[in-house]
Amino acid sequence: MADSNDAGRDRPDDRSAGDRLRRLLRNRRAELRMTTIALARQASLGRTTVSKALNGPELMSSETLDALAKAMRMTVEPLHELYDRAEEEQSDPPRPQLREFFDNLIGQHTHLFAGRQVETALITAHIRDRGSGYVFVEAKSGFGKTSLLADLVHRNPEFHYHFISQAYRGGSGFDPTSLDHVLNCLCEQLDPAHVPGLDPTSLQQHFRGLLARQPRKQTVVVLDAIDELAKTSELGPLLPHRLPPGMTVVLSARWLDGRSYLDDIGFRADHLGLRVSLPGLDLAALVELLGMARGKAPALAADEDFVAEMYRVSAGDPFYIRFLVDDAATGRLTRQTVMRMPTGLEGYLDQQLEQLYRSAHRAEHLRILSYLLKAGTLSGSDLVRGVPGLAWYNFDPIIREIHRFLLVQYLDGPLAGLNRRSYSFCHDRFRQYFLSRLQDGEA
Repeated sequence: MADSNDAGRDRPDDRSAGDRLRRLLRNRRAELRMTTIALARQASLGRTTVSKALNGPELMSSETLDALAKAMRMTVEPLHELYDRAEEEQSDPPRPQLREFFDNLIGQHTHLFAGRQVETALITAHIRDRGSGYVFVEAKSGFGKTSLLADLVHRNPEFHYHFISQAYRGGSGFDPTSLDHVLNCLCEQLDPAHVPGLDPTSLQQHFRGLLARQPRKQTVVVLDAIDELAKTSELGPLLPHRLPPGMTVVLSARWLDGRSYLDDIGFRADHLGLRVSLPGLDLAALVELLGMARGKAPALAADEDFVAEMYRVSAGDPFYIRFLVDDAATGRLTRQTVMRMPTGLEGYLDQQLEQLYRSAHRAEHLRILSYLLKAGTLSGSDLVRGVPGLAWYNFDPIIREIHRFLLVQYLDGPLAGLNRRSYSFCHDRFRQYFLSRLQDGEA
């Protein structure tokens, strides 16, 4: 007699409890060398009933299971454990579909991820110990806030999430930067009964209601890059300043000098439970990344002098380190080549240039970028004086369409209005690259 005590044991090729249950019954029948007709006769069941019970996809009745177990002399208790689990799976809500759009993004940002243990621990401890409230993550462009949150949801698949990424806008019909698409994606995850197609007002009311209602179990919503929304201010009224017990919302945005995107959504510092700012990576993180990478990179991790030189060249910039490690894995990185631009960086910046062309569809955009390439940093007033068609009344909507490429600094002192804001490229490596393209006649 077969040992049926393995009824609850997971098998890598079985997708659900129902699949495992059917597999056990089929294996037992094969062991006894019984045909379907013979098993049906022995169990006093119809042939079609037995065939469906063994092959699915619908779950058999408990009476059919008892009859089959008796006919094949199987212990019934572990079979019923699987049966109960299969019933629970059938009653589970459907898996959210829209968030699958971010599978590739999460994979790209987590295949090499290190050096954020402190920040990850702070966030997870807040969720565990406080159980509710807002967490705000900010970082300079390229410093890894999206990677941090991608790793967080990768480790916690029960979290709900949306990544507002300009880079993932395309022809799929799903625009991750559209407020309606953001809300539909999150509502689908928060409410299994959510029906797509609500008008914008009803959709916004539904989303706010879901955040304001105390959930039945601990719920975490991760919303990355709120600064990438066309109008960040539209998000503010949808976020209750006080969240109910069991509800945690993690937000992120680019770092601003002298100001925060929290201002755009009407939040003060005391509305937050936790605020996390990401610094550059340290030397230990670089060593860890080299050890995680494939190819020749792990061997380099033991060369302290060489790693120190890599770190000096990168200045701890996570954006740059990523490409250095890729070159280390392929063997392109040596003491002689460490000062050169990493191989993958130019290709990445080529993509950014194409994206910049797609975003900069106004003549004013191109003039603004051209001025900043040559000058480095300009005040808002300087740009208004130098760019035809740009004025104080249309400055904000025009600049917002290319703001992801820019670093905005808010200056202290008696300055007001556009004089208080200065603009430069968000990353000097972007500026140097675009300048080289301009000199080559490509930009």
